[in-house]
Amino acid sequence: MLRSILLALLLAAALPVAAQDEFTESASAGTADARPTGLMPRQERMLREGRGMGLARAAEINGYPGPRHVLEQAETLELTGEQRAATAELMARVREQAPALGEKILAAEAELNAMFAEGGVTGEAMEEKLAEIAELNAELRAVHLNAHLDQAALLTDAQKAAYQPMHQAGGAQGERRQMRQHQRQRSGQGER
Repeated sequence: MLRSILLALLLAAALPVAAQDEFTESASAGTADARPTGLMPRQERMLREGRGMGLARAAEINGYPGPRHVLEQAETLELTGEQRAATAELMARVREQAPALGEKILAAEAELNAMFAEGGVTGEAMEEKLAEIAELNAELRAVHLNAHLDQAALLTDAQKAAYQPMHQAGGAQGERRQMRQHQRQRSGQGER
């Protein structure tokens, strides 16, 4: 059980600071049919929308681009029609699976919140609910990470190399510099 609690805490800590920065009541607390979850409004919104929330950052920073970002750079990466179509399918898969898992997480979080609100919660019941939430969060993270794995498999080595620096350079200036370098390499000029 302790392992489950640690896993839940690690997953919560993995959420980006931006997802943890709102210290207001739960977004669902004010709606008639939604139960309060105890999460921050932004976290709830991102779970409902199936957003990545940094869950695939390990893939992204290590050369496994995500489908949304690849489509944003489709021209620069010179994606083929087949690559664009397959990438769009990956995005559709994530858009289908992630919000559904997000809703399950929100329901489990609402149950956890209700356990405390009603009083009399036991450590054992809490640990069971935390294990359920941790498992759902792991499933959600796997959806996002698998999309990155599948996306990387669709790209050529040259496309992956061209993509990676654009996203790691940080900011528009670094991105422009990397795009110029990529163009020189394509034209045979190499680095200067």
